[in-house]
Amino acid sequence: RDVALSPHFQIPAFHLTVNVQSKRRLSTLCASTSIDMASSHDAPIPHIAIENTHSRFMLSIDLHGNLNMFDLERGASQFANRPKGGDGDSKLFDRINDSSFLASSLDGNENKRHALVPKKYSPTFRLKASLGALRYCCWYPPDPGMFITGGFDQRVRIWDTNATKKLLDQYNVGFPIRCCEMPETFGSNHSLIAACGEAPVVRLCDSISGSITHTLIGHSANVFTLAWSPTQAFTLLTGGDDSTIRAWDIRKGKWFMAFDQERTLDSLSSNRRATRRIGWKRKRDREAKRNIDVPRAHSGCVTCIKFARDGRRLFSTGQDGRLRSWQSDGGCELFVHFEHTGNGSRILRFDVSEYDHCIAYPDRQKVKLYGSKTGRVIQVLNGHFETPLCCAFRIGTQELYTAGTDHQILAWCPEAVEKEMKEAWNEVRRQRQQACNAESKNPFIDSLGFSTDDDNWSDDSLSGLSV
Repeated sequence: RDVALSPHFQIPAFHLTVNVQSKRRLSTLCASTSIDMASSHDAPIPHIAIENTHSRFMLSIDLHGNLNMFDLERGASQFANRPKGGDGDSKLFDRINDSSFLASSLDGNENKRHALVPKKYSPTFRLKASLGALRYCCWYPPDPGMFITGGFDQRVRIWDTNATKKLLDQYNVGFPIRCCEMPETFGSNHSLIAACGEAPVVRLCDSISGSITHTLIGHSANVFTLAWSPTQAFTLLTGGDDSTIRAWDIRKGKWFMAFDQERTLDSLSSNRRATRRIGWKRKRDREAKRNIDVPRAHSGCVTCIKFARDGRRLFSTGQDGRLRSWQSDGGCELFVHFEHTGNGSRILRFDVSEYDHCIAYPDRQKVKLYGSKTGRVIQVLNGHFETPLCCAFRIGTQELYTAGTDHQILAWCPEAVEKEMKEAWNEVRRQRQQACNAESKNPFIDSLGFSTDDDNWSDDSLSGLSV
């Protein structure tokens, strides 16, 4: 409020317009009938990842160790089935699949583009990335030329996107991996990969030196999820089976804060005032006992944590069926009332939209969109035949992609965009039909006076003869 009333600070009208349009479009998400994801997975899909640099490529993994990469802007490609016809029909089909058939969105930003024709998304390449189950994949933040995978084979692998099946490096962390990430902080001066899984420790792998540099010890049970801070490059948050969420300073190798579900903003300010009156001896004793009485963030296992895009808030979910919102700096809960969910899976992955308007949360056979500040259900998306496990928003387009135990990847887009796609596709079909009709006419046959509908091979004069 103080910032908004300051005479030296003015929010540009363009950003306000984009913010309002993004919120309106997210409230009208529907199943896309124009975008068909050709999934080749034969096992449940625990995670999908869309790179944020160009918002173009998407990774998907399954529990059989298979990995697929999709190009979301190429649409129908050389792997798709082309319609049978002449050269003109083939050229027209190539023109339909060209990226030039992309129209800018209402805000006029070229990075926010929607295809106006139906697309058949076939994997750009398929890869057997692991002999065991894959649990997590992520992109190299500065450049989508590399991506990272981790699974139950206890190895973090770095792959080259341009060279198919080219393994750049791998690290044996010594335990089955459930989550591995790199920091997306702009200007980060380290290249560490954090990995956690079926162990009460977190390994930090240096992609430059090719070795494991740190081991963070502090949790009393397995660590299932982690997230790097978007604003502080050396801050790492972890959550696990001990029901705690801890913030680590990787330079010291120690955790300095635990998120408490009973702490509020008022109690946080009063505790800070009381800390100033505590003597140094009493303060030292309290620091020694903090490993015994660690505050809990959930009543059960912490399954997933996710930062907001601005880094000010943190969202977490656990096996207690609760979705909680936190203040990332103080570790206190904001008490946003999200309804009780019925999905307590340990491999559940939710996602936060671009401007932090809503949260996509898989719940039973549905995907629910919650308001991040109000906790209300904005919309319920029905389309999966079985339980969805993961969600991913595409930055700049307000598109949502979901996957789960039915081995399918579904695309969701705003109703206005879906309407534009259908109208443009009808026009393209009409143009293609006209091109096919024009090629079917032969000017030489027309000059002879023959009709293509007549039977020119039979002789009616011989019809009365008997053999």
